[in-house]
Amino acid sequence: MIFTVIEVSALILAVWPPLRLWRSRKLAVLFGIQQRWLAGLLIGYLLTVGLLAAWFPGLLHLFALIVLPVSAILAWRARKDYGKSQGMPPGSLSLTQSFAALTDRNYYLEQAAKNGPVFKMAQFHKPVVCIIGLERGFRLFREHRRALGPSKQPFDRVVKGGFLRYMDDQVHGLYGPLFMKALAAKNLASFRPLISSLCQESLGKMASDCRELASGAFSPGTYCDQLTFDALLLTLFGLSKDMPEYQELSDAYPGLGAYSLAHPVSAETNRSLEQLRQFLTVYCANLPESSLPNQRHCTLSVLQSIDPEMPDEVCVDNLLFMLKIASNNVSCLLQWIFKTLADNPDWMEKIRLDSNQSKATEQRALHSRIVDETLRMAQSEYLYRELTEDVSFEGHTLPRGWLVRLCVWESHRRCPVFDQPEQFNPDRFAGREFSRNEYAPFGYGKHACNGAQLARLIAGEFARILGSDFVIETTGDGPVERDFRHWSHWRPSAHFKVKLTQKASVERSARHTLREI
Repeated sequence: MIFTVIEVSALILAVWPPLRLWRSRKLAVLFGIQQRWLAGLLIGYLLTVGLLAAWFPGLLHLFALIVLPVSAILAWRARKDYGKSQGMPPGSLSLTQSFAALTDRNYYLEQAAKNGPVFKMAQFHKPVVCIIGLERGFRLFREHRRALGPSKQPFDRVVKGGFLRYMDDQVHGLYGPLFMKALAAKNLASFRPLISSLCQESLGKMASDCRELASGAFSPGTYCDQLTFDALLLTLFGLSKDMPEYQELSDAYPGLGAYSLAHPVSAETNRSLEQLRQFLTVYCANLPESSLPNQRHCTLSVLQSIDPEMPDEVCVDNLLFMLKIASNNVSCLLQWIFKTLADNPDWMEKIRLDSNQSKATEQRALHSRIVDETLRMAQSEYLYRELTEDVSFEGHTLPRGWLVRLCVWESHRRCPVFDQPEQFNPDRFAGREFSRNEYAPFGYGKHACNGAQLARLIAGEFARILGSDFVIETTGDGPVERDFRHWSHWRPSAHFKVKLTQKASVERSARHTLREI
């Protein structure tokens, strides 16, 4: 009986770490569903222990023989100094720390303060070496290039030739330069007026809908999603909303659009992907006959002008997944710009005054600098690689099979060239170009984001028109959010709501008020 009491006590104590996790307020706010799952597991575990102790004490011994050694191993691995004798970096591999990284945006900065700029953690079951400092991380990538492979997502298996970010060197040697040329700033320049028109139309609709809503306020997310999708269809495929092909592609897209990159590709997504491939095969065959400027200069056409054999099936698949990934990433960037300008309204007035001044001083326009600062403060978060062999780096052994996470967001905050890094200050980008080791919002090396110029174009025009022609009033907000993945991006709260008014309307209202006075 005494042995059973000891066993039950030890089995109950084994749930103390997940119990502490369950009580986390941040977990409840960000991941209420997962917290309820955890509560269910804890209750089921405790009921099992209670039933075994009361009715089947013999089975309780067997249960204890399984649970207690597992708990001991997990506790041993959770120690900060676990693996020190093998040269591993400091840091805990505990599951509770893995959840902490999901719920706390400052987690990696806090761990670096405790353990140094190279430390370890676990992202659920996968051990990860985390690095803070762009110079340090890029030196690792450079010195151990052959030992660092891509950290692939499941969708890469269905992309013919592989997705650009994950391609092997030989295949990337052909397609990487093609896409770099096709998405270069000079090939996108002709789209600036059209992107500007889309932004003006979208923001105008937001302001119009805002007047119609009973609450007088709205969440920008859905509008930013649609604007980004339209801008990408225009630049990648030459499709505008007045064309029948636009609707045809849009009708085939939802299966791919709803797909979560973290999961294996479903049958529904595969059907959508096949429809899109068939559509683009026919569409590409007719591109040379087009007399529409936006079709002649779209990425598909530019690829064709560079190499008559293009776009082939590898290009088509990559463009479709660029559309999928960029639709989310660029929309999120637009939402951060909305949030940033709403929190810093004085910079909106500066945008209105900037155009003539930037030309006179030959500085980059303020709206471009606002995009850079928003990328630094909000959007650029990490780079991942996977170790294909053991590596020795800065006195540590980085084991084969582990992931490497270069913490870009944190590195931008630890970089000494950024004075007061928590303060929103686009003027830090005025009259100065930062080196790759200081500022790297779009990745590193030949696998860096080829769509950087396109993202800047869309976001820049959005920031310029939002700041020049509109007034924002925040009516609701909450803590920043993310999805239940370590590689998911943080985004503004779903409770972030604004009242958007077109500047002309504000000026008319002010004149009317003055007349009444």
